[in-house]
Amino acid sequence: MLPSQLAYFMAIKYGNATTGTILQFLGPIFILLFLIIRWRLKPSRTDILSVLLAFLGTFLLVTQGNITQLALSISAIVWGILSG
Repeated sequence: MLPSQLAYFMAIKYGNATTGTILQFLGPIFILLFLIIRWRLKPSRTDILSVLLAFLGTFLLVTQGNITQLALSISAIVWGILSG
């Protein structure tokens, strides 16, 4: 629990609480991907759509819709993903 909380607070330090929280909630995607690979399951359409929408929303949050620049620092993005 400590590494997760430390990464979350570091994401807040380099970004802000809102984006740190949103990036933290990407964690279940990695659990889903691990289970699909580990148990050799075929992902459902709902799983695929959910993952794509989560990544699209995160991409729009991090870039604010402008794909040529980031709205957050790289440190905030990395710490936010690690906190998940």
